[in-house]
Amino acid sequence: MRVFRSHTEGLPALCALALAFVPVCELGAAEGAPATAGQSGIVGLTWFLGILALTFFIYIVVTHSPRFRKNSSAQTQEPPTPPSTLQAPPKRPSAMNDEELFQYLSDIIRREQLYLNPLLDRQGLISRLGVSAHRIGAAFSKGSEFHSLPGFIRSLRLEHACSLLTSFPELSVKAVGESSGFSNNSTFCADFKTRYGITPSDYRQKMLSGNS
Repeated sequence: MRVFRSHTEGLPALCALALAFVPVCELGAAEGAPATAGQSGIVGLTWFLGILALTFFIYIVVTHSPRFRKNSSAQTQEPPTPPSTLQAPPKRPSAMNDEELFQYLSDIIRREQLYLNPLLDRQGLISRLGVSAHRIGAAFSKGSEFHSLPGFIRSLRLEHACSLLTSFPELSVKAVGESSGFSNNSTFCADFKTRYGITPSDYRQKMLSGNS
């Protein structure tokens, strides 16, 4: 009903235009030949009905045209209703349990590759995140399998070193250790052998010979 009303608002204006032609038609009839008052009224009524019929015909043709239908359908489309469900704000680190806090810290350390910084320690995370040393310690000792922040950092550095050893054969073992966040080459080699059972050089040789 709303659509029909919006598109028929122009019809009274067309009818008014038709009514405006009636006196003109009557005047033309009076100038052509003498006529009685009844004949003049009939002529005027005939002209009025003719113009009204023509107006209605034009309205029907226009409203049934494809372009008119397309515009009408576009006007009647309702905008999509935005979802009313609001997402809960993220938790603050201080409000997280041990598992959630470990995941939060792990995501930051991995995404920003903080483990590549040889100076990364618990105090750096405390200063950045505003979480106490006790909470950070509990997050790794109770909320993960690494038991401590240094153990988690060491694991990430060794994984990075494995990638460098096979992706960049031209790098020396010492350069690989430094690029992975180890400040001491002896510590790097010792930690690598403890984790994988072989030295970094043997690991590289084994991986490259297996891929060749």
